[in-house]
Amino acid sequence: MSIEIRNISKRFGAFQALNTINLDIQSGELVALLGPSGCGKTTLLRIIAGLETPDNGNIVFHGEDVSDRDVRDRNVGFVFQHYALFRHMTVFDNVAFGLRMKSKRERPSEKVIAEKVHELLNMVQLDWLADRYPEQLSGGQRQRIALARALAVEPKILLLDEPFGALDAKVRKELRRWLARLHEEINLTSVFVTHDQEEAMEVADRIVVMNKGVIQQIGSPGEVYEQPASDFVYHFLGDSNRLQVNGSEIMFRPHEVSISREALTGHQPAEVRDVRPLGATTRVTLRVTGQDELIEAEVIKDHDSLIGLHKGDALYFRPTIG
Repeated sequence: MSIEIRNISKRFGAFQALNTINLDIQSGELVALLGPSGCGKTTLLRIIAGLETPDNGNIVFHGEDVSDRDVRDRNVGFVFQHYALFRHMTVFDNVAFGLRMKSKRERPSEKVIAEKVHELLNMVQLDWLADRYPEQLSGGQRQRIALARALAVEPKILLLDEPFGALDAKVRKELRRWLARLHEEINLTSVFVTHDQEEAMEVADRIVVMNKGVIQQIGSPGEVYEQPASDFVYHFLGDSNRLQVNGSEIMFRPHEVSISREALTGHQPAEVRDVRPLGATTRVTLRVTGQDELIEAEVIKDHDSLIGLHKGDALYFRPTIG
């Protein structure tokens, strides 16, 4: 199910939430709407769903204009950040809810519903929790149940609004990898909102970078990271450094830095302000004379220059780009 977003604008009072948004999403794609708070990404997701009405523009599903259709008639599945499970219902009944709410003419039999629910619970690897209640589940388990419930009604499109935002970092990482694998299996056109650059880079087929109600860039994770269309995209998609050299400015990422304890050709002196182990890498923060902005360098943890390195030591560095 393809999605065409045509000239969508939305204003809330004096605030311009979206300004002439155009975007094509192909059938089976997993697209991330990425940007800071207030950039318009959730508003755009809600307009796709039919939960908000745009001031201008059209939403087209697979060649059919659905702009005037109610959310109930768009056949989209929606997963929110805060689970929205019914606390008084078991896991099984939560997933079955949408099927049981269908009109009498469309509602499957209880036997078919049971088969469908168990199939979905198996797909999210939680069938063994069918008789539990939401309060008995972990946050990650609740979010997987919320996803199963959204899929139960066989939506044409799946929309996810910061689906893992309320979870701790470890669970979030596990779930986004799980979501990427699941998407490969079900191949359902999906759009998810996130402000987490790493999450978008790891999960999405394409990333739509947004800021202040407009699209800054659309591309694959590799394209937006390696070929950013603007300073905003460059800085938003990862840590970055600025270095003043002969009146001009060089921008480079922490992994694009060479460090040495000796004054090698092309390297310049700096003072070590912090040494921070990060697992397989170590981040060294440097202060350069005449510049307020600190420089961050990330190198492998057993780099020769790190041996006995402490705050206040002298170190030499150079950007490895350009």
